[in-house]
Amino acid sequence: QYQRRVHGDCGSQKRGLQVVVNHGKRAVFMGTRRTDPHGNTLSHMTPTTPGWPALMRITPILDWSYQTVWSYILARNLPYPSLYSIGYTSIGPKISTRPNPFLRISGNSSPQYYHAACLKDGSLERCGRAGAPSPRSSSPLELQTQTNEPLDDTQDRHLPPFPLEITNVRVEDLQRSNWNPMKRMYYKIDGAEYQWDLVDRKDIVACVMYHPQRDSLVFVRQFRPAVYYVDSGRLGSRPNAVDSCTVEMCAGVMDKGLTPRETMALEIEEECGYRVPVESIEEVGVERDNLSLTGSKVHIFYAELNDGMKVSSGGGVAAENELIEVLYVPLDSLDSVLHKNVIKPMGFFFAMDWFTRNKMRPM
Repeated sequence: QYQRRVHGDCGSQKRGLQVVVNHGKRAVFMGTRRTDPHGNTLSHMTPTTPGWPALMRITPILDWSYQTVWSYILARNLPYPSLYSIGYTSIGPKISTRPNPFLRISGNSSPQYYHAACLKDGSLERCGRAGAPSPRSSSPLELQTQTNEPLDDTQDRHLPPFPLEITNVRVEDLQRSNWNPMKRMYYKIDGAEYQWDLVDRKDIVACVMYHPQRDSLVFVRQFRPAVYYVDSGRLGSRPNAVDSCTVEMCAGVMDKGLTPRETMALEIEEECGYRVPVESIEEVGVERDNLSLTGSKVHIFYAELNDGMKVSSGGGVAAENELIEVLYVPLDSLDSVLHKNVIKPMGFFFAMDWFTRNKMRPM
């Protein structure tokens, strides 16, 4: 692919570097980062220590975080060892390497693990290694949606403008809500009393959609008042409403007494204008929404669209205050929605990872 000759060596790292020297090379690129052992003593160009083959070590990703590395890999659909898909986050000698215990999926009788990209706290990266230090975080899981990755800001050029003007904004406290009724739950654990505020929200459906004729994934872009409220500093300022528009999978609430698959078909038609046969919608799995606030089930599906299914322009239901734009993103332009400046929900990277591993054709 890169028109370079690859030389393999089964010996130690020191021996491998000596092979490099023997081939007349004076420098070597390394993937060391500051969080690696002894990484904090390096600069971007550092000579090898005395006693090692004399080379200049070039470390271009020295200051990258764990999350930046994975965002870069996923955004560019780069190949990586399959072990990372089953919970390994740092791979070393076979005898001392195991899946990261902080990625283990609870509730399963047999051990199963989340993808390495789901690790929130990069300091836990080496916790799958024997003798790893004690973790400093008790909540390491979170899909990475925005990072400081060094991407060109022009990569969102594939997203067409979404003109939107917002005025007369105000917020009031609600005692009742038709969509998200608040509840307070009281309970005891081992005799101790607790209480927790939660939202009594119905289950949700969401769909990864691919249009083979366009060789594009199909998303929806919409204005999210909650995002605007937060980004405005709780209305302390008035940012551009376009900046609070999100790119998401087509999704909806199960509030019409239909099955999850039937609800998904209805949402695709309402939001995107495609009438997809219910039986052709493929089930991907069931996740959970905001665990501390709703805990609702999210039924995730996959559907393939074609122009013969198009029955309307979509756009959502005006009576439900939906303002939705259908977005077609070619597979070779996925960077446009994976870019750090595009607001996405937490499950977005999961959906992209599932699609690339299960549906994307080899290049």
